[in-house]
Amino acid sequence: MRMSFLGNPTKPGIQKYLSGWVDFLLQKSHVVSLTEELAALVRDDLHANIRICSDYTRLLKQCDLAISLGGDGTILLTAKYIADSGIPILGVKFGGLGFLADVSPDEFYEAIQEVEDQSENRQERLVLSGWRKERPEKTYHALNEFVMSRQIGTQSSRIGLWVNGTPVSSFIADGLIISSPTGSTAYSMAAGGPLVSPVIDVLIITPICAHSLTTRPIVVRDSACIWIEAQINSGEELSVNADGEHLMWLKKGEIFQVQKADYSITLLQRGGHTFFDILKKKLHWGEDIRKSNESR
Repeated sequence: MRMSFLGNPTKPGIQKYLSGWVDFLLQKSHVVSLTEELAALVRDDLHANIRICSDYTRLLKQCDLAISLGGDGTILLTAKYIADSGIPILGVKFGGLGFLADVSPDEFYEAIQEVEDQSENRQERLVLSGWRKERPEKTYHALNEFVMSRQIGTQSSRIGLWVNGTPVSSFIADGLIISSPTGSTAYSMAAGGPLVSPVIDVLIITPICAHSLTTRPIVVRDSACIWIEAQINSGEELSVNADGEHLMWLKKGEIFQVQKADYSITLLQRGGHTFFDILKKKLHWGEDIRKSNESR
């Protein structure tokens, strides 16, 4: 199998494990590729047997498995480069709170064995597609969310929302999040959105600090076409971001359209791991805090 490592070389702990993992994979006759930055962390005696690439695009060419080293941000970046190629991602976590990187460094060897045995948990994650309605030829994608937000230092903005051509609301808020189920545990959750199982097919619409207690998050079918209009004053603009990356500014009257993309991203997790296990581990979801306090 052809395996490519991607990741943030500054993450503490990667250098401790990486040489051993590469040696392990080479001994099992896998083809191993790394970025130049990660290759610098690998023992010199292994360099003759690995493929070193200068960029992610070359690294992922003719690859069977992308191994992402870092946190959720590294997986989001990996998903951006993988796009519609269908290459699965195995996330090894080197970070704090995160929901996408499922494998701890100490579980790496067992996770690879599950991949070889095809006993891993494969999840197809919905991807969002978005574009400025006035320029439909330029399309952007997001695994977590698209965010429309006001300029820093300006007042909250009026935002118009349509679903499948039907006007839903025109409200005042700091912004609006259109999230995939995968992104329900990201910015949407922080803004008060619902937790959604990542394998169901829905889209989540979450206002950011709306100036009305009745403006609540809503969940719609994944077949929905969502329009967001910047109903702002002349001279003001709404920022549009995809998975934390700034894309463009919307001027008064301009519309950004979001719907389900025509491809998905495949994430690999340990066999037996569930979404609810992650919620309980990361968020202590469902725990009785009274018992925690009594044990102190």
